[in-house]
Amino acid sequence: MTLIHYDNKSFFNISKNLEFHERSKHIETKYHFIREMLQKGEVKLQHISIDDQNGDILTKPLCRLTLVYFRNKLDMM
Repeated sequence: MTLIHYDNKSFFNISKNLEFHERSKHIETKYHFIREMLQKGEVKLQHISIDDQNGDILTKPLCRLTLVYFRNKLDMM
């Protein structure tokens, strides 16, 4: 089983809700794929808070304190 961490509550709601909604008809294919994998039991979703997103160090400008925090979590010097 593959564990997928997510931070977007809407993603979770769309992937769990099997009903078709007018507002979700243009959802990208990847969300439909995740929904199928959830139904098969091949993936599991786990929410990760914004404070624990190690990937932010690579994608966003961060204040020094946050940068040092994530750098330490990744065992970087």
